[in-house]
Amino acid sequence: WYMLYAVVEHHGKLDSGHYTSFVRRGSDWFRCDDAAVVLVDESEVQGAKLTSSSTPPAAPNNPRMGAHPGYSG
Repeated sequence: WYMLYAVVEHHGKLDSGHYTSFVRRGSDWFRCDDAAVVLVDESEVQGAKLTSSSTPPAAPNNPRMGAHPGYSG
């Protein structure tokens, strides 16, 4: 089991382009694009192009972010 907390997207070609990301804080999702950070609906995150994935490390024990159930650190 894992809890998704970020998604990184690459827009463009293999040798050029632009990165954006979605990050979660609590139950809210934000789209980060250079200097702009905007609250978005979870459906926008679910619609992101997924090219690869891996199990993220356990979330830090940060009360503002919410503790990961399997985190013991």
